[in-house]
Amino acid sequence: IEYCVNILKVLIEYMNLSYVFKKNNETVFSQVKKYISKNISTPLLPKDLCKSLGVSQSTLYKVIKKNTDLSPTEFIRKMKTEKAKSLLVNTSSDVADIAELVGIPDTNYFIRVFKKETGLSPLRYRKQYKQQ
Repeated sequence: IEYCVNILKVLIEYMNLSYVFKKNNETVFSQVKKYISKNISTPLLPKDLCKSLGVSQSTLYKVIKKNTDLSPTEFIRKMKTEKAKSLLVNTSSDVADIAELVGIPDTNYFIRVFKKETGLSPLRYRKQYKQQ
């Protein structure tokens, strides 16, 4: 009986550690999203996130991949595209200004990235979704 009790104690400790690790991953992911949102107007690289949040590149990759199935670079690009989509529909700012607001100062590059992510150019996106 004592042997079984010890096994149960070990299992309980393991389950608690798994819960803490899961919570920690969720916390890191929410911190990643907050950091990107707060700094959306600047060019961001995964190494900037690692440095700011105090996590390794492998931890950053694992946390983002687990939560989104994207790499850190893809996730940053996706968040910037989502912000750009919102600005295109809810403002009358021109494409160059929106590119600056999402931290992509090269308008032509912004247009290529936006089209790759959405399948539409920024102006076409605005025209299609502003009417709805």
